[in-house]
Amino acid sequence: MRGSTTWAWLFVAMVACGGKTTADGSPTITGALPADAPPPPTCSTICDRLVTLCAGSPNASCNADCESTKAKYAKCAGELDRFLRCMGTTHVECTPGEVVVIDCSDERVALEHCGQ
Repeated sequence: MRGSTTWAWLFVAMVACGGKTTADGSPTITGALPADAPPPPTCSTICDRLVTLCAGSPNASCNADCESTKAKYAKCAGELDRFLRCMGTTHVECTPGEVVVIDCSDERVALEHCGQ
C-alpha cells in the first residue's frame, strides 16, 4: 500500500461501496448500540490490521486521516462506532498500492446519512 493511499481505503469504502437504504434513502442500520457494547477499535488498531492483512506499510497519515473522520462524524456516535467496528473486522482485497474494503457499506451509508 502506498503511503499516499494509506487511509484512502476508508474513503473508498465510504464513497464507492453500495448500501441498503429505505424508500426515503435513509439507512437500514439505526439505533443505539447496547449499553454494554465494548468500545470500537482505535484508528491505530484499524491501520495496524490493514498492514497485517495487506503486507503494506501505512504512514502516519492513516491515523491522522482516521482521527479526522472521527472528528467529522463526532455527532453521529452510534453510526461512527458501528462503522469503526466493521472496519476493524472487514474483509479487504489487497492490490498493489490499494486496499479495497469489501464490507461495511451499510455502516458507511448510515454514517454518511447521519452526517448530512
